[in-house]
Amino acid sequence: MKLHIYGDSILKMVYPDVTGRYRSLAGQYEQRAREEFGIAIENRAHFGYTSARGLQLLERDLSRGLSCTHALLGYGGNDSDYDWDAISRDPTGEYAAKESIAGFRENMKRMVQLLRSAGVQPMLMDLPPVHGERYFETLSHRGERSPERILSWLGETAVISRVQEAYSLAVTCLAGELDLPLVEIRSGFLTTRDYPALMSQDGIHPSPKGYELLYRQLCAQLRGIALAPAA
Repeated sequence: MKLHIYGDSILKMVYPDVTGRYRSLAGQYEQRAREEFGIAIENRAHFGYTSARGLQLLERDLSRGLSCTHALLGYGGNDSDYDWDAISRDPTGEYAAKESIAGFRENMKRMVQLLRSAGVQPMLMDLPPVHGERYFETLSHRGERSPERILSWLGETAVISRVQEAYSLAVTCLAGELDLPLVEIRSGFLTTRDYPALMSQDGIHPSPKGYELLYRQLCAQLRGIALAPAA
């Protein structure tokens, strides 16, 4: 399998170290995937990318020629996020996520159409969960933000996890609608008893232990997809 990966910092395997500096484990896992599973990966994931920016990147890559058999799409985390600075300034306002679920679905569908037209097999990946309480602590203490104001808008920190879950469910539904392979990552995190240990302190990125779980699930499912007979 020759695989191109399109996604955000999760598929770039980014995590904050003990100093808060973000580091990527992608290189070492790409080497392992090649050696252990025969999966050659070109990682086109980028920190902070939404599905809209991912679509722009894919269009640019396709215009230059895309040389792969499969492409994995893993977006949604940044789409489901909010303008926390604006919310902190005025918690009485009305705010929408960076990308609506409808817009997110359309961006993902367009990427699927483009890949299929290029003769590349698209695959979708659902979202690993966020740790709502940790993420709230992270986002609410950046810059001059007010935790009290942000919480007054949210109502409860669990809203963060619920909104992100809605985008993950949209991915699952889209895979069924478009008859696409779905790489299921979320359930492996949620059914692990020490789930908090799988998440970094920022609440949105897996920890190194979490990325090991993600890698094992990802490669096992990708290998199954590659070996499956054509429909």
